[in-house]
Amino acid sequence: MGTSLTDNEIAFLRAAQELVACQEEVCALLARANGFPVSDLHRARWTHRLTEDGPIAGTDWNYYFHGMECDFANRKDGLYVRVDFGPGGRIDTFSGYGVLQFVMSSGARLPEFASLRTFLAAKPPPFDHASGSFDRARALEDRLEDLGLFEECDPELAALVERCTEKLPDGTRSVRLPDTMDEFMKMGAMCCSRRLVISASGRALIGASRSPGAQPPRLTPSNPPE
Repeated sequence: MGTSLTDNEIAFLRAAQELVACQEEVCALLARANGFPVSDLHRARWTHRLTEDGPIAGTDWNYYFHGMECDFANRKDGLYVRVDFGPGGRIDTFSGYGVLQFVMSSGARLPEFASLRTFLAAKPPPFDHASGSFDRARALEDRLEDLGLFEECDPELAALVERCTEKLPDGTRSVRLPDTMDEFMKMGAMCCSRRLVISASGRALIGASRSPGAQPPRLTPSNPPE
């Protein structure tokens, strides 16, 4: 017997895919407006070649970098896209919190997530990016990760960080990563190596769930989590 996914689990999985697509779009806009390749966007901010916040010229978007993340807010329709950068500044990674904010703010663009918004809501409409329940989103995130549909973006790097971490007598931890890594890469390794991506199994289930007349996806022996 396979494991059936609920409608909310399927919708949260799809929403993560939609979020990543939007992340790629807004990061491309910001990079292009400032003359950087997308792959260099986060490093550009890290090295102060890019301002912390502001509007993206010629668009309806504002951006705000904070730590290892960047929030994009659309002034026209309220869509909110949180980019949780992965190691090295990769932009295909996300967090369950980012999916929550995206879903709650996407009513004008993505009516197909109406039921998921209602489920995630922590207060009555009208909804914005701050209207959702972190606990409900976390439960969906954990469930999809347990099923192998979400996975860590770089488990080898996460394992390296673990090997380089020493617990000190006062209970704190000290991390000593290889000197071959610059400070940007070290910070990305410590903060971002456990960021999420959609697994191959997750992408396959999204495709299956979009097929005409598709039944609710199931995890079966022929389509197991990776």
